[in-house]
Amino acid sequence: KDQYNARCAPCHGANGKGGGPAAKQVGTKVPDITTYAKRNGGKFPVELAWQKIDGRPASFDTERSMPVWGRDFRHQAIANMGPTAQPESYVAAEIFAIIEHMKGMQVK
Repeated sequence: KDQYNARCAPCHGANGKGGGPAAKQVGTKVPDITTYAKRNGGKFPVELAWQKIDGRPASFDTERSMPVWGRDFRHQAIANMGPTAQPESYVAAEIFAIIEHMKGMQVK
């Protein structure tokens, strides 16, 4: 929940409906993530959510309105743990935590 509130809520809102304080600055409609499972056949699309949150590899020829959190988490891990750390383990743990929180936000 903490990682969601820090990274996602500014755009998606604390309730996940897309009305966070930074949503207007994005330049596109921020999706309601409480209906993510509903929009995907009733099953939460973990792999798709992972790809969207991670954002790597970020392509310069593809417009992306979401931050590339995977890159940010990796830089954070290296800065906090040093170059001998396992930054991808940190990246995975942070993305997994966000996805688990998002799963709990889904409407029936």
